[in-house]
Amino acid sequence: MATCPNCKKKIQEVRFQIVKSRHSFGRDILNSIAHCCPMCDSILSVEVDPIAVKTDTVRELMKRLGR
Repeated sequence: MATCPNCKKKIQEVRFQIVKSRHSFGRDILNSIAHCCPMCDSILSVEVDPIAVKTDTVRELMKRLGR
């Protein structure tokens, strides 16, 4: 079973938070998901939110098409 690298407790589930992330080479800010330890709230990982990326892409495409 996985353990938290910070509090060393066994992790059976994670808590997640919506966070913003920025490319180190640009100004784009992306919606992301932070996976956190439910016991100590340490961030275990962060990933770009794929649903938000898809929604933003469709919204921008519709805007450029004039719809």
